[in-house]
Amino acid sequence: MHFKPMGLQFKVIAILISVWFCPNIEALQWVTAQFDSLPTHSFPAGWQGNKALHFCRDVDTNFGTTNGNQGCQLIYGDKLLKTGYEILTDSQNNLRWTSLNRRKIPLGAFDASVTPILGTKYLCRVRRSARTYLGFIQDTKCHYRYRDRTYQSHRYQVLVQMWVATLEIPATLRPSGHDETGDVYVCRIKHRGIYYPGTTGIGWRQCHILDQSGSRAESELYELQLHLPHRWHKLRSHRLPKNAINAGGSSDYYACRAPLLKHVYLGRIKDGESSCTVRIGEGHLSLKDYEVQVRSK
Repeated sequence: MHFKPMGLQFKVIAILISVWFCPNIEALQWVTAQFDSLPTHSFPAGWQGNKALHFCRDVDTNFGTTNGNQGCQLIYGDKLLKTGYEILTDSQNNLRWTSLNRRKIPLGAFDASVTPILGTKYLCRVRRSARTYLGFIQDTKCHYRYRDRTYQSHRYQVLVQMWVATLEIPATLRPSGHDETGDVYVCRIKHRGIYYPGTTGIGWRQCHILDQSGSRAESELYELQLHLPHRWHKLRSHRLPKNAINAGGSSDYYACRAPLLKHVYLGRIKDGESSCTVRIGEGHLSLKDYEVQVRSK
């Protein structure tokens, strides 16, 4: 399947794309929690000692923190909620932390919803006295709770999404490879219920993939890979490492890259395969000298 919209065909192909390619991210969820219990896929936003910290919020979207066995401690006020609060979950493993740059909210920052008084909220965390404290951003500062009081800091990290539906490639995003067209970046498409990693570039406005059968396809409905705390790892066996990064959800596909002549091509691989399948020109090749993405420690 290879799309080349042109002339009268454009409207027909646009309809086919909307049917064949599902709009990407499943929504990140706030799930109602019970006291002394965490929902499945609760997002561990930080650690204090050996206890994971989680974001929580009340019905009015006032944010707080919980370690799962003390209820939800709101950041402002002394209120400790024991029931009726929600906890942030991340079933798609799509949330990451990134450092603030010039006090600007980065592209792909996770919108934690709108509060009735303070407006749109982004979430943050602060390191203090060798411990992590969770908060929300207001007026370019991170508001967090420390020893029963609320503080503000200009030095913090912002919660962001790893995959973002955007046509904008930030100038700060490092390319993952380069081919005849120039620098290329990792993107993904959800095709017939499966996420496939692909390739995009500045000005492309599409993500190009190879599907399960090796057919070429591209779509304007895609997500760009952003804010990844990752590195490229050269494989020495046919088994992918446990910290390899898949294309999302329950997908069996992983982004890979392989050098050929003067270029580094992006492609896809499944666990157990011995080569990285990449698009080159009007066809594709399976290359045995390749790297996969793995999470940094």
